Amino acid sequence: MPPASQPADAPTAAAPVPVIVRVPNLPCFSPAAVASLLAVHRATVHNWIERGKLDTVRDNIGERYIMRVELVRFAREYLSRPVQE
Repeated sequence: MPPASQPADAPTAAAPVPVIVRVPNLPCFSPAAVASLLAVHRATVHNWIERGKLDTVRDNIGERYIMRVELVRFAREYLSRPVQE
C-alpha cells in the first residue's frame, strides 16, 4: 500500500541550526574550559591534543593551555563551526 500523502499544513523537518562557538576574550583556556565551550567531554579534548589536532602551550609548572587563536582555528577548521569572537 502506498504511503499516505501529508496534508499541506503538516510541519516539515527544519534544517539543523549550526552551533555557534562563542569564545570569551581571554588569552588562553584549560582543556576543561575548552571542553565546556565546545560541549564535549574533557577526554575528547585530551584526545585532540594527543593526536596533534589541537596545539597547546605549557606554563612554568607544566600545565597545558590552549591559546585563544588556536581554539578559534580549531573550531573553524576541524569542527566546521562558525565562531563568534
